[in-house]
Amino acid sequence: MGNCSCKDAGALGKTELSETIESRAFDVNDIQLLDDAFAFWDMYRNSDTGLYYDAISVLENSGDNEKYSISALGFGLIINAVLWELSSDAAVSLNNTRSPDAIKSDSLQALQFVKENWPRDATSGFFCHFIKKTSHEATGDHSTEKGGPAGSTIDTSIFLAGALFLRNYANDAEITSTVDDLVQSVSWEYAINPERGIAMVLIDGQGAGTDADGNDYNYCAPWNEYYLVAYLAKTFGNNESLTRFFDQFFYPPTGGGQSAEFPTGGLLNGNQYPKPVEFGGNKFLSDQDAMQSSFVPLFCRFLSKSFSESLMYQNMLKNYALGDASFWSNFIDQYGADKTLKYAVWGCGAGKSPDDGDLSKYVYVADHMDNDIKKQYDTLENKGNASMVYSLPIMAGFLVVDDEDVQNRLTIKDKLKSLYMLGKEISGVYEIANVGTSNSVKVLWRGSARYTDWKADRATCVDYAPFILGYATLFMSDGRGFYLKHSV
Repeated sequence: MGNCSCKDAGALGKTELSETIESRAFDVNDIQLLDDAFAFWDMYRNSDTGLYYDAISVLENSGDNEKYSISALGFGLIINAVLWELSSDAAVSLNNTRSPDAIKSDSLQALQFVKENWPRDATSGFFCHFIKKTSHEATGDHSTEKGGPAGSTIDTSIFLAGALFLRNYANDAEITSTVDDLVQSVSWEYAINPERGIAMVLIDGQGAGTDADGNDYNYCAPWNEYYLVAYLAKTFGNNESLTRFFDQFFYPPTGGGQSAEFPTGGLLNGNQYPKPVEFGGNKFLSDQDAMQSSFVPLFCRFLSKSFSESLMYQNMLKNYALGDASFWSNFIDQYGADKTLKYAVWGCGAGKSPDDGDLSKYVYVADHMDNDIKKQYDTLENKGNASMVYSLPIMAGFLVVDDEDVQNRLTIKDKLKSLYMLGKEISGVYEIANVGTSNSVKVLWRGSARYTDWKADRATCVDYAPFILGYATLFMSDGRGFYLKHSV
C-alpha cells in the first residue's frame, strides 16, 4: 500500500451510513453477493493440487501466495460440502460453482495429497500447519530445535473436522475410507497433558519451545479454539483420560447438552481453568482474564456437533453475537471514529491491522471485546485495536445463531447487502479482479471505522471462511441445521 495517508473519521458525507443500512431498500440480487464470495474463495484453491493458500492478496503488489495451510484445507472441505449442497438446488443459480463430481474429485485429490505428502510430526502424526507452495516442505513457522517437522494440534484438528464434515455429507465410500485413514493416523493422546493442558505444537511427540526462563510455553489451557483439539481427542482417542479432560474443562458437570452450567474446570500448572469473564452483563469462558476473539465460538459452532447441541454453548454464542455488535456501536460512538458506521459494521475477528499505528505496515492480530473500550482505543494494534479494525466475516458468521429474536435485532443480512452495494468506498469492502475473467468481485473483509480509506493487504483463508459459512445459511433449506447435521 506504500505510504498510505488514510484520512480520519467522517469521510462519507451527509448521509449517515447507519440510516442507509437500516432504511434504504437496494434492488440487489442476494445471490450475487454469495456468488462473489464463492469466486473469491476459489482464489484460495490451487486447482492443480486442491490445496488452499494460507492467505491471498487483496491489494496490488502485496505479495505472492507463498504457502498452503492445513487448516485452510479443512475449511475448504466443509465449504466444498456447502457448495455441493447449493449446486444441487435449482433455486440457487450460482455462476461461480463446480459440479458435485468436480467437488468430489477436487476433495479426494487434496485428501490423498495430505495422506501421502504433507509433513507431520513423526511420533504423534499431527500435521504441520504450513507447507511451501513449490517444494511442499514444512515452512519452519514453528520451532524445530528438537528436530523434524512440527505438528500443530489445532490446525490438524480443524483440517480433520472439515474432512469429517465432508465425509458425513458426501456419504461416499472413497471419501469415507480416505478420511477415516487420516483420522486414525493421529495419536490423539499426545495432544493432552492432564496436568499442563493442551499441547499446541508437537515435535517428536513432545511439546517444543521454551521461553527466556527455560519454561515450556507450548501448552494452552481452556477455554479457546483448542476446544476442537480436546473434542476430537475425546472422540477418536479411545482413552478414558482424554474423555475426563474434555468433560472436566469443556462440558457442563451435569445434564450434558441440556445444561446451561459452566464446566467444573480444575488446576493446570497451578492455576484454575477455564476462567469466567464477564462482558455486557453476560458470562463467558476464557483462558485469561479477557474475552476470546469472536472467531473462537464460530469455529466451534461450524465444526463441532457437541458444541452446537450444547445449551450452554448456544447461549454463549448468542451472547457473543449481541455483545460484539454492542461493543462496536459503543466503540464507534465514544471515540470519534466514523460515526456513520455506528450499527453498520462490527466483528471482533482476526487478520491484518495497521502495525503499531503505522498505516503503511501490517501485523496479524486477533481482536476481542473489552469492557474497557478506552484501553482498546489507546493501545497500539498488537495489544488493542486503536485503528478500530472490524471483521465483516464475523458479522456474517453469526447468521448461524439459531435464534430469530437475535437475528431480528442484528439485521445482519440487510447490513451486509447494503455494504456490498455501497462498495469499495467502505474500508471493509474490496474490489478484486476475478482471475481468468474480465470481471471483478466485491469482497467483504476487514476495514477501519477510524481510517476510512485504509485497506488490509491480505486476507487469511481461515479468517474469511466464516463469511461464506454464515452467509450460505440464508440459501439452504435448513442452513443452520446443515452444520449441526454433518459436523462430527
